Amino acid sequence: MKLFPLLKKIHSRFSPLYIHGLSEIRSFCAGKKGLEIGGPSHLFTWKGKIPLYSAVGSLDACSFSSSTMWEGKISEGKNFFFHPKKEPGYQFIGEAGNLLQISDNTYDFLLASHVLEHCANPIRVLKEWMRVTKENGMLLLVVPHKDGTFDHNRTITPFQHLLDDERKETTERDETHTEEFIERIDLSMTAYKDNRPLFEERTRNNFIYRGMHHHVFNTALVVQLVDYVGLNIINVQTMRPFHIVVTAQKRSPADNKKFLAEHALYKQRSPFHSDKQ
Repeated sequence: MKLFPLLKKIHSRFSPLYIHGLSEIRSFCAGKKGLEIGGPSHLFTWKGKIPLYSAVGSLDACSFSSSTMWEGKISEGKNFFFHPKKEPGYQFIGEAGNLLQISDNTYDFLLASHVLEHCANPIRVLKEWMRVTKENGMLLLVVPHKDGTFDHNRTITPFQHLLDDERKETTERDETHTEEFIERIDLSMTAYKDNRPLFEERTRNNFIYRGMHHHVFNTALVVQLVDYVGLNIINVQTMRPFHIVVTAQKRSPADNKKFLAEHALYKQRSPFHSDKQ
């Protein structure tokens, strides 16, 4: 066997081209109304591992500011351009955990790629996302796994800490993790590897820039978090280089025993070391 096909086969074993169950997720979103927190995300384009934009009926978005490091300048209104053949969605400007402009049970599905780690109070945020999602609606969450990111030297956040953040009503101005983030992040894996002063300045002004990861996740923590807020988990998948992908449904009662089990299937299949400990 030639070397290149062999390497390609090995790579595909540990880094699948697409998320498991993609056709079912696309079918669920087909022709329906969704909301993306942040975005647009490369993951959801036709070149990404979860190509959903071409399937959805309509898609609105919410960003925390009219000027971000990721989207640049944006304005509220019908100008969220996510696919060249789709009508632009409505762009909201507001906090991910306080979607005041949106009524209860508005959307059929909600997408959030690499957003939750930037939120100081993830439980509050998830509950707010559930509020604007219809009963039986779907939430698709992508969260960075610490093992594959610049967080790899940091400690996984204890679940009790997330509970405390909810109890204390922690806001996005929280600075609890600022100095630890600065000290322990692997700067060589960031765009700031040659500019530590700029990195530290932006981290200490995180309420403006929102580049800091408040919390550090492995897959078990994301599963525990999603279960706690009462979502029914449909699928959990880990994908290199650093993705934890959870699809869940807003449906009562929640029954996530097989995902919470000590020998859950995702732990056996995960390419990340801390998932197997």
